[in-house]
Amino acid sequence: MIHKNSFLAFGSALLLSASAASADPISLVNGFNVMVRQDMTLKADVGGRVAVGGNATFNGFAVGSGDNANNGAALAANPSRIDLVVGGHAALTNGSVNKGSAQAGTATTHSVGFHTAGSSLTTGGTPSVDFASTFMDLSSLSVDLFDLAGNGTAVNQWGGLNLTGTDATLNVFTLTTGMLSGLNAVNITVPTTSTVLFNVAGSSLTMQYLGMNVNGQQDNAMSSQMLWNFMDMSQLTLNGLGWRGSILAPLATVNFANGNINGQVMVNNLYTDWGGEYHNHAFTGDLPVDDVTPPTEPSSVPEPAGLAAVGVAAMLMARRLKRKNVAQ
Repeated sequence: MIHKNSFLAFGSALLLSASAASADPISLVNGFNVMVRQDMTLKADVGGRVAVGGNATFNGFAVGSGDNANNGAALAANPSRIDLVVGGHAALTNGSVNKGSAQAGTATTHSVGFHTAGSSLTTGGTPSVDFASTFMDLSSLSVDLFDLAGNGTAVNQWGGLNLTGTDATLNVFTLTTGMLSGLNAVNITVPTTSTVLFNVAGSSLTMQYLGMNVNGQQDNAMSSQMLWNFMDMSQLTLNGLGWRGSILAPLATVNFANGNINGQVMVNNLYTDWGGEYHNHAFTGDLPVDDVTPPTEPSSVPEPAGLAAVGVAAMLMARRLKRKNVAQ
């Protein structure tokens, strides 16, 4: 059993040396409400911290707006903590970084406030997040989680999808984009003690203007215990909904507007229109990953972004082929 403070470390073992693999990537990823490998736009609030590997274009925004209520867990004020990391150019307009500082490769700003005494924006230097290796870890994790056998049931009824799990520890739902398209509601019924994993197969999905209920409620009672895993997703569009649970879609471009995501978001590109908020509900569930083998010859040379992306795709293909051969 891989617990909440170490499950991402298993992805690291695929690509890092034995000494490097002893690091715990969850301490990095779980510190960010939103982590994006490439580019992000934002026109709303993020309750927690944000990391963007490429360029960030933020307008009318707030980072670190969590209040322990509507926007999720509040951050402690700490000017030495980097709450906004941008590897490329940060174009920041009419916004605020509320509880910590910011870091970017280059930046242009207009009417941006830092609301904790001593906090500021610094530019240049090496980003405090290694985006290439982190997303290798996340991609490995996504593949491993996708292999877990489903034990929950899914029934489409009157335009809504009813997902029911009975395991007190772990409920896994095996879904497809076809099952999630065109719905007016997603109704999740699971024990409140359980971790809930949704493995969704498919490359493109649009979900909009629907209700997402957990045990008959539209609150955030179990948001931190649920993870949506979109292993093969390249395009995900969410609009006009309150999303429950974290999103792991390391290859996807996500477009989001007019609603809120209650959980962590870990994606390739993220484009947010007006009204799309990210609430700070960090994943705290327990997930089993049991078949990761450390490499024999890891590379210590950082890869350019393009090569790293090719590496992720090649790794995923190799692992899928390996599992197919084992199954035959």
